[in-house]
Amino acid sequence: MKKIFTVAWMLVFILGGLAIEAQKIELVSGSYTTVFPGVDAANRNDFPRARPRISGAALGKPIPTNEWWSDFLVKDHGGNAFNYPLSFRSDAGGLVINYTWPNVSGPHSDFREPMSDVKGVTIGLEGLSAQGSTVSDYSDWTVSLNWLYEGRDFTATIGMGMPFVYFTKAGSHNASVNVGFNPQNVRIDGNKLLIENNVGGARYIVFAPMGSIWTVLDGNFTSTLNNKNYWSIALVPDGMEIDLAKVVLEPYAYVFPADTKVSWDYNVESAKMTATYTVSPEVKEGSHNIVFQGMLPHQWANLAPGSSTPSPILYKTV
Repeated sequence: MKKIFTVAWMLVFILGGLAIEAQKIELVSGSYTTVFPGVDAANRNDFPRARPRISGAALGKPIPTNEWWSDFLVKDHGGNAFNYPLSFRSDAGGLVINYTWPNVSGPHSDFREPMSDVKGVTIGLEGLSAQGSTVSDYSDWTVSLNWLYEGRDFTATIGMGMPFVYFTKAGSHNASVNVGFNPQNVRIDGNKLLIENNVGGARYIVFAPMGSIWTVLDGNFTSTLNNKNYWSIALVPDGMEIDLAKVVLEPYAYVFPADTKVSWDYNVESAKMTATYTVSPEVKEGSHNIVFQGMLPHQWANLAPGSSTPSPILYKTV
């Protein structure tokens, strides 16, 4: 299994370079192309045939087609998006969230679980029934998805290696959290929902703004968010009691990633590439200003000298 450590600030590590063949422009020891190279012998890699499903700030940006979230661009309700440690898909009622875990069957393991119709947790707005979602913005490793339906305006932001998912809404409709797997294992704790024994044994905490109240009916939890427009959910770290996790994670629950950027510096003499990862925070409430960011194995195993040190918080995923 992969192990994801968390770090709260700037991440720096060493990567190898990539070269692309076609009508190329030489650059030191590498090259790049500005011309579409065409399809291969199997007629693959053609231009996307679908009209991208974009809105908002994404309308003014180039549209990447090879991102981990690109399925949302071409389908009304895209999915199969894995950010490690979570997986996501769009639904009429909002964003479906599941824990990415290995499904062991006989001598083999399916490391793509969950791929079924299971809906561990679906987050959206009360009464939301959208025909589809759109990509409304993206940065270097985050993407924002938007749902619109009869005055309801809901946005979710997800990011690679992020155990948190961030939500905003426009208008007065209540926030909605539908627990479709073991809904009896949810506790209301003030402004928080403590979700246990979900798909794959996952545990989550939903953080509404301070002073918020949750109500429940048939496994669907709703809140006015204390007249605010933001909330978040976090996967509880492995080995941490959920009542401790609510204390550890809450300061980060209201610090959203406003932007993410990665820059590279190539040292010709050492033939090493150093990548600097920067997260810009947007503080919704409180005095905390650090985004809760996870690191994948190839990152924490190759930290450059002087880089931030990961915390001992651990998430296991495939």
